[in-house]
Amino acid sequence: MSFVSSVKEILKLAMPIILGQIGILGIVLVDTAMVARVNANSVAALGISLNFLFLVISFGTGFLLAADSYIAFAVGEKKPEEAQFWALQNFYLTIGVALLGFIFLQLVSFFLPSFALKPEVIRLVQKFIDPLSLSLIPFFLFFCLRQYLANFSLAFYTMIVIYITFLLNIGLNWAFIFGHWGVSPLGLEGAGWARVITRILMFLALLPLALNIFRTHRGQWRGPDWASMKEISKKGVVIGLQNIVRSAFFSFLILMVSQLGTEVLAAHTVAIHLSSFLFMIPLGLTLALTILCGQDYGRSDWGKLQKRLHHGLVIGFCVGGGIALVVLVFSRQIFELLAADAKIVKIAQSLTLIIGLTFINDCCQSVLAGVLRGLKIVLPTLFYVGIGLWGPGFAISYWAIDSDQSLSWVWSGPMIGSFITTLCLWKIWQKRFRSSI
Repeated sequence: MSFVSSVKEILKLAMPIILGQIGILGIVLVDTAMVARVNANSVAALGISLNFLFLVISFGTGFLLAADSYIAFAVGEKKPEEAQFWALQNFYLTIGVALLGFIFLQLVSFFLPSFALKPEVIRLVQKFIDPLSLSLIPFFLFFCLRQYLANFSLAFYTMIVIYITFLLNIGLNWAFIFGHWGVSPLGLEGAGWARVITRILMFLALLPLALNIFRTHRGQWRGPDWASMKEISKKGVVIGLQNIVRSAFFSFLILMVSQLGTEVLAAHTVAIHLSSFLFMIPLGLTLALTILCGQDYGRSDWGKLQKRLHHGLVIGFCVGGGIALVVLVFSRQIFELLAADAKIVKIAQSLTLIIGLTFINDCCQSVLAGVLRGLKIVLPTLFYVGIGLWGPGFAISYWAIDSDQSLSWVWSGPMIGSFITTLCLWKIWQKRFRSSI
């Protein structure tokens, strides 16, 4: 396998996944922008609701990614019936995860009056959570089918579906939020029902293609196999917790940074939004390499696996370095799009170098995590992500805030912690590779 053909294979799968993730993130940004035209209470209610939704999505999508390595391994072994078996078991698990997410959000709505919030905000959150929790069911089913189709090199189709529904979501928001096309204005609640409709359509758009692939590859309908579902669930919980550990760290970091003043907190929030957007790229690399390396593992082709890792790291470093350079050169223009206050922009600009270095490391770390996940190795990643962020990462950030250092020192904590995680994952790969030859 030549370097050029390997890079093409990785990018052919990774690019539609990355662009699809950006499209899903774009739906959230559009919702925020359109709800902001209603009133401040609606924006506050939207923010509270999305925080709880993000918690469910982070764990749920992480959980459902565990099946990718099993499906890819069977594809690599050229056992299509087994691949369809694992896909079907994951579909059953998806229904369970979706229902648990629905129940969790309904419980949040029930206990919300216990929080010290304005009654009007509570009312808006409760009205919004009803459709929001319903939208989880078709969204998780769509996510399950998206990953299934990616194993058969059909990620481009799912990307097209995402962007078509992205445009439809704008139109439905316009109708339901503000009252057009004969619909009464529903405000924030309208954005929720627009989500329900678009998520159902996203799932239905993928269903015929997924069923066709299932039949073509000799899939047979079977009931739940509890032992297999338990095996997937063990790894799924680990991947889901990895997402939660990472998200919890940055949520806690916001609370710590709030002690440094409103302007510093605003700059920190703007920088987090930029980093979250950029993180779609390493996330796409992880998903693509999990599938490709899982297939290589199924073929027991360790030589190709090693090349895949090295080529992935080259892609991660080059893409990460290129985008980091763009952010560094155009930092002022980028942050001016995200914040109007000149002082906030200046503080955010001081983080540019750290954002760039962290992004390069994230790309390389995601390559390693994806390769290890393809080999069904997930627990060490959770362990070292937790140790890196909550160990040296937290200690450095806490010291910076406690000693009244600049925001860049606060951000150096997670950067160093993440770099340590990457080195540990590299050591795990080396140990696993040596044991195979």
